[in-house]
Amino acid sequence: MKTLFGTIIFIVGFAFAANSQDTTKGSIDIQKVFGGYNFILEGQKLRINELVHILETNQPAHIKIKSARTDYSIATAVSMVGGFMVGWQLGNAVSGNSVKWEMIALGSGVAIVAIPLTKRSMKKAVGAVKLYNESLTSNTSYNNPFSPEIKLCFNDKMVGLKIHVLL
Repeated sequence: MKTLFGTIIFIVGFAFAANSQDTTKGSIDIQKVFGGYNFILEGQKLRINELVHILETNQPAHIKIKSARTDYSIATAVSMVGGFMVGWQLGNAVSGNSVKWEMIALGSGVAIVAIPLTKRSMKKAVGAVKLYNESLTSNTSYNNPFSPEIKLCFNDKMVGLKIHVLL
């Protein structure tokens, strides 16, 4: 009887320990800030490449965040080109050289083109993070397919332990 009781306690303890281990990170918080969003996990601000790595466990969110990263990279490159064009001419103005106002106008236009690209990338990133957070709370989680179910069954004459494991 002691062996049976010890075995039952071991099985119950193992099942609870296996089920309680968190193999995923927590949900990612989204904070709206001027010019975009901050993504925060466990108190730390995440960059776009860190988000791509974290969201690998959720395929639909991973695809969406990779698309957001591509848009963000394009927007960054375009805004840098526009900023360089404007900055070069402002440097000429400060140093006393002639200023090409056409270059300032063109650089400003190029930099303005980056704004909708950045907004689109942020919208995709927020959507990907929301998909990821929803998958953490849903029953069809991408992260933890092993979820044993334990029931204590008893009647007038006996006590039993029913373990149902879905793989």
